[in-house]
Amino acid sequence: MARACLDSFGPLVWSLARKYTPTQADAEDAVQDIFLDLWRSASRYDPERSSEPAFVAMIARRRLVDLRRRRARRDGDEELVEDVVSEKIGSTELKVEASLAALVNQSAAQLLGGVVPGPTGNAHPNIVPYGPLRCADTALVLGAGNDAQYVALCAALGVVPEPGWTTNAGRVADRTAVLAALEQVTTTRPAREWASVLEAYGVPCAPVQDLAAVQTDPQLLATGQLTELAHPAGPVTLVGSPLRLDGARPRPLTAPPLLGQHTVEVLTGLGLSPTEVQEVIRADRR
Repeated sequence: MARACLDSFGPLVWSLARKYTPTQADAEDAVQDIFLDLWRSASRYDPERSSEPAFVAMIARRRLVDLRRRRARRDGDEELVEDVVSEKIGSTELKVEASLAALVNQSAAQLLGGVVPGPTGNAHPNIVPYGPLRCADTALVLGAGNDAQYVALCAALGVVPEPGWTTNAGRVADRTAVLAALEQVTTTRPAREWASVLEAYGVPCAPVQDLAAVQTDPQLLATGQLTELAHPAGPVTLVGSPLRLDGARPRPLTAPPLLGQHTVEVLTGLGLSPTEVQEVIRADRR
């Protein structure tokens, strides 16, 4: 794999290294680090990823940014440090902007109405009912996003609403009483039973699950996100990536290693002789 990757992407990696490093020696160090990162990735995950140009470029850029930062600090070049750090800050600014955009109604409440929203837990500040309701076993999260869905919810549960609850504004004003009336019914049956009932009435809902249910979750079993691998301590189940590349999910190929399991392999790959490897191991155990 390493030889094939070197043959295919050596010119690309070398050109990037020369562009972002000041000397030939720095470029050579950078190339070694980049291919070491690629080798680690292929050993831990899917070897095919290390043959994708976009993946190689991502690994190269990440390593080169790190090298530039270390060199700038070594040389006391504060201006270059700021330039490198700004590359990191750019992604942080994007996260802040995305978070603000995702607030939607919460930001609108402040920007348009001058109301600073307070903590609401899992409840919706502007829609009732919209959040978890207690059931006989666990909570059921539902969303009656409009008056028609609220009518359907009441019909499914057999609840007779108060006259003031026919509009969302009325339900928001009387939130505590509305939720109490609904939970008086939902607590009589398990959440999954109510989910089946509400689904037939077109009310969006889902039971709240804990991690104990992960290994038997129908969706996770159907999509194959969980992978069982052999381990010296016994089989272990790992969570795969939620992303797919060209329709295929990258899967872990090996279980998490034991402490020191790959020490000899890594040190040998770095060019140490068997004697030097043993010296490092002995020194580490002192």
